[in-house]
Amino acid sequence: MPLVTGFAGVFDADDLNAAAQDSSVPTISIGSFSATQTAAANRALLKKARKNAHSAILFDGANDNYDFGDIFDLDTNSATFFLVAKWNNGNPFGKNIAASALRYGLIYNGDTTHIGGLFQNNTQVVVADSALTPSDTDFHLYELHVNRTSGKLRVFRDLILLTEQSFTPDPTFSHNSTLPFAVGVLNPNQGLNFFNGEIAYLVPYLRPGEFSAAELLQNRDFIGERFAIAGLLLPAASFSKSQSSGVTPLTVNFTDTSTHNPTSWLWNFGDGTTSNLQNPSRVFASAGTFTVTLTVTNPYGSSSTSQTVTVIAPPPIPVSIWSRMNVVPLAALEAWNALDTATGGGEVGDFSGKQRVLTAGANPPQLEQNRINGYPGIYFDGTKNPLTYSGNLTLRHIFIVASFADATFPNYAGLLSDLSGLGILVGNPLEARFFNINYSALGSYSYRKNYVSFAESAQAAPVSGNAGIIEISYAPGFNMNGIQIGQDRADTTRRWKGHFYESLMYSSVKTAQERRRIYSYLAMKFHLWRQAASGLYMFPFPNNYKTPGQTFTTNLESTSISGAYKGRSKSGLMRSFDVPFTVRQQEEWDAAEAFWMQARNSCVLDDCSFYPSRQFTGRITTPIERDPQSLNNMGYKFGFVTKVGFSASFTETTEVIGGGAP
Repeated sequence: MPLVTGFAGVFDADDLNAAAQDSSVPTISIGSFSATQTAAANRALLKKARKNAHSAILFDGANDNYDFGDIFDLDTNSATFFLVAKWNNGNPFGKNIAASALRYGLIYNGDTTHIGGLFQNNTQVVVADSALTPSDTDFHLYELHVNRTSGKLRVFRDLILLTEQSFTPDPTFSHNSTLPFAVGVLNPNQGLNFFNGEIAYLVPYLRPGEFSAAELLQNRDFIGERFAIAGLLLPAASFSKSQSSGVTPLTVNFTDTSTHNPTSWLWNFGDGTTSNLQNPSRVFASAGTFTVTLTVTNPYGSSSTSQTVTVIAPPPIPVSIWSRMNVVPLAALEAWNALDTATGGGEVGDFSGKQRVLTAGANPPQLEQNRINGYPGIYFDGTKNPLTYSGNLTLRHIFIVASFADATFPNYAGLLSDLSGLGILVGNPLEARFFNINYSALGSYSYRKNYVSFAESAQAAPVSGNAGIIEISYAPGFNMNGIQIGQDRADTTRRWKGHFYESLMYSSVKTAQERRRIYSYLAMKFHLWRQAASGLYMFPFPNNYKTPGQTFTTNLESTSISGAYKGRSKSGLMRSFDVPFTVRQQEEWDAAEAFWMQARNSCVLDDCSFYPSRQFTGRITTPIERDPQSLNNMGYKFGFVTKVGFSASFTETTEVIGGGAP
């Protein structure tokens, strides 16, 4: 939209076609009026590409002004000026109608810091507030409105009214056409207060009345767009949000990205609440789709924009017989991905309550039934998409039940990583171990397979299709942007070939008691046994003793047997004793029998009739027998024999294991 017609002329620095970047300007024009500076030393300089690719002329506070002829007759008219300038000091323009009669313009008095003024009969009658100094760091639109009929003077900067003053016009005043209009100083006859700054654009109007609101808007729009003066533009509302959807309660952080200098903000979150903060946060407590609207305002107007936030009710936490047992420690459990409710290989539920469900999307791995002890597994064939969860979390203790199909890794096959930059369990090519990523150098790091500790340089992997329990603890924590099972980070050439069965991931390092509870759980479910350093299997449950009527506690391991060894005898180099257990779950009884069938002839026992418990190497000498202790309390026991000469092989441990209710 062009300027409102009726102006006396336009000074536009873009019209000064100097060849060089910085060139002296001998002549400038306003409409048909021109002014020339013959002395090159006192000329202003043209500066190109100063504001939104437009040029400006530079006055350094010492250049002479450019004096035009008599452009304006202010006897009965009003004068309005639009000036785009970067103003540091001095008088950018003005008019002297007689040496001792009247002058007006954007006038700066260096002593009293006046900006804007009108002098009548050589007496200053109107000035702006003395606190308003004209020092700028950028170009602005200045407007001077002088109305002799109403006796009003107003000065604006970027639509903000700097001053509105009244004066009494002198009815005897008549202008003197011999004194010029000046740019760069008020008038050489009225004090040499030279301008210090840059002028890009000047449009003077002379007309009987003031501008209408529509006319002002038209001029301001044109100048604001041409010079990209933010204060003259309608604000353009925009914002970003931390997330667009999620589960209740959903916290969303909103960030204002609006342009053109808004000065106020109104957020309507669509749920009956509002905020006037620039960057608010909102917790959406109920499910639904909410239209969030931001309205921003500046002195020029307002603008609105809307986005939606979709909030869904949390899915019910999946449950199984295992999650109901209260055997697995829940403190700091960040993800418990198990297949108990899985119907396919593309989704694995989360039993932790954190809704960290693993999904694969297209080309998912395959769910295979009856893989271990009747439980399913998910099979990756080396080409399938990984199972992923996207979201930041820090993990310090991880348990994974998995297997690799081949005897060695053909490449850097990834079992566990985050989504982009952090590999954790990555196969070492041509070997049966995981790659040494050197976490040990950064803090307390531990790797175990089936309870046996390995140095990071020798992390034995569960290969040849044999499922194993992988345990990693890392006190500094793995800071992850998600969970990925079945691929190393974003590298699609590093995909897993084998099975995944279950994982438990914690944000704290688990105690020995908590660790043994987890191993007991995995033993009951998968019939996977802990191993001693010797490679022998360890009986998966701690023995204990309870008197009839004793209230069950949440310990799988309670107090040691008081007094002498119950049912023990010593003869020669052999130590033989009965080991009593309380049945916590039917699944424990089933697992104990399975262990007896598999490993009774040579195994390791954690004898918890000692405190701390002791590990004995020996064999189970009797079948596992049901041992009713009361109507409400069932147990089992078996005989165990070990050689005293093996005493060097047993260790004392402070591990005390907690457990769940029957």
